[in-house]
Amino acid sequence: MLKPTISLFLTTVCTVLGQSNAVTGLAFEVATIKPVKVVAGQPFGTGRQVDVQVDREDVRIGPMDLNRLIRTAYAVPARQFVPSASMRENFNLFEIVAKLPPNGTANQVLVMLQTLLAERFELKIRRETAEADTFSLIRQPGAKVGSGSTDSSEAKGDPEHLTIGESSMKVDRDGQYVMKINDFTLSTNADGVAHFEASSVAALTKFLSPLPFPVVDKTGITSPVKLAMDIYPPGNGVEMIKAVEKLGFKLVREKNPLERIIVESVRQMPTEN
Repeated sequence: MLKPTISLFLTTVCTVLGQSNAVTGLAFEVATIKPVKVVAGQPFGTGRQVDVQVDREDVRIGPMDLNRLIRTAYAVPARQFVPSASMRENFNLFEIVAKLPPNGTANQVLVMLQTLLAERFELKIRRETAEADTFSLIRQPGAKVGSGSTDSSEAKGDPEHLTIGESSMKVDRDGQYVMKINDFTLSTNADGVAHFEASSVAALTKFLSPLPFPVVDKTGITSPVKLAMDIYPPGNGVEMIKAVEKLGFKLVREKNPLERIIVESVRQMPTEN
């Protein structure tokens, strides 16, 4: 079956960088945290999933567990996150429904989530930065990158709508599994070949997260660029690296400073709404 193969690539990554709530003091105007009960025998987490969705002043987050809530708030991948001992046995799911304050913007939502976690879950974290083994993503000298610039232009100003961590899976008319993960698309054909498409180097970096070491973007490319590559067999690290090189990039093993978020203490259930 192809579905389990393609799911190896599924990684939820946030696209908005977290900031320290202690500095900003930003908070939702109102927020309700609702525990979500998973009924045995009923599917959960299938179909379209969205971690964070903002529609004008309305915000919906989850359902997700406490571990993922914190990682979402601070935009940190799992390998750079250290949960407290008590969190490792907490499988409760939570959904947050909130409203932005007057003049609040969608780009501030994750900072407000940090504040909410500190207030309602009494979350206390610390940050550590240390040199770590990584892959640096660089441009190959003289090589053409991707398939050229896209026609899209970046939105200006603060958005009214924002979606973070969106993923969905469907089967098209040819029986191919097609997965959309926020800002890149992955499909697998009947022969088991995985086809990746994206329009930014940032999306490519996220896609490469299953590699043995974190990938640090050192290309300096911030404008949209068409990227497409085929990988067979899917999930094979060597083939992923070869495919990246065909796009005009190179992955170099080297040390880079990486920040970790360490949970010092947190409540397992929130205080009352």
